[in-house]
Amino acid sequence: MRAGRLEEAYAMIKEMRSEPDACVWGALLSYCRVHGNVSLGEVAANQLFELEPNNAGNYVLLSNIYAAKGMWKEVNRVRGVMESLGLRKNPGCSWIEVKNKSIPEEIKHNVCGRAEYAEGVIDAAVFLAKGAECYYFTLYYRDRE
Repeated sequence: MRAGRLEEAYAMIKEMRSEPDACVWGALLSYCRVHGNVSLGEVAANQLFELEPNNAGNYVLLSNIYAAKGMWKEVNRVRGVMESLGLRKNPGCSWIEVKNKSIPEEIKHNVCGRAEYAEGVIDAAVFLAKGAECYYFTLYYRDRE
């Protein structure tokens, strides 16, 4: 979706016969993040806060929209709301893939755990690569928001 079509998408959402669900608002919020649309992002996020008050991802997406625009006061406000609700950002997830086999592994978000995590990824890669014709492997990282 191009940036100029966000308003068109919002107009369509407002005209829907049925009540838009979290998937609809979540898609709009995600595209607002991609295109840096703060005002529509706030609209979508507020709808999501009503529908899914305990979904930390919605708060993080809004916070990321603010951060991308340098709106640090708003970032801190959203993070404060998350803290007051007892919500935390989900940890990232990574996986390695060798010969179409993969092993997911949770990333530990503390400084001490990073070395252990790296060792675990390497061990998994070596395990998967044993018996393979080559030891090439791919390491993926995705931040779950």
